[in-house]
Amino acid sequence: MKKDIKDTKKTKEIKFETKQLKNTTVDHDNSTIVTFIIALVVICILVGGLYYVNAKYVTKDKYQDDTTTTTTTEVSYDATIILADDALKQSEKEYMVLFYDKSSDDASYYSNLVSGYKGDSKIYSVDLSSKMNEAYYAKDGNVNEVMPEDMEGLKHSKIASPTLIKVKKGKIVEMKSNKQDIYSAIDGIKFN
Repeated sequence: MKKDIKDTKKTKEIKFETKQLKNTTVDHDNSTIVTFIIALVVICILVGGLYYVNAKYVTKDKYQDDTTTTTTTEVSYDATIILADDALKQSEKEYMVLFYDKSSDDASYYSNLVSGYKGDSKIYSVDLSSKMNEAYYAKDGNVNEVMPEDMEGLKHSKIASPTLIKVKKGKIVEMKSNKQDIYSAIDGIKFN
């Protein structure tokens, strides 16, 4: 019987040890979960902090100061400067077009004439030195003196010196190539 009592004691001790192991395991699992949650929170705070620092100091997208002002610049262009191909395609019924080489020595003279023009008709200018207008420019001076009625005729005859044309209803009605005649026309004296 003594043997049975000892066996029973051993069995109870074993059962007791098993219960302790189970409790220890449960405590160990809880601490692992708590550690995981703490690590997850710390990682989230670090990622959020990095995002904030990036947004505030690197890209400055979301957290700009209200005192910062944004300036925009308007692109302006001169609507009176046109291509030679468009010389007969303007919306006005009657207007003038001055063809001249803007890289020449007397370009500022003609530019000032156009900008200072105060007449009734609208005036446009065409830069013959532009690659877009080279089909109309006779750099060598060979020019046909016949006044064309349309731009195709002007392209074939070519322009060698500053030339002012008067356009009426999409047709060339007069053409001036003399410096004094151009000055008189642009200065406010209308064509004949």
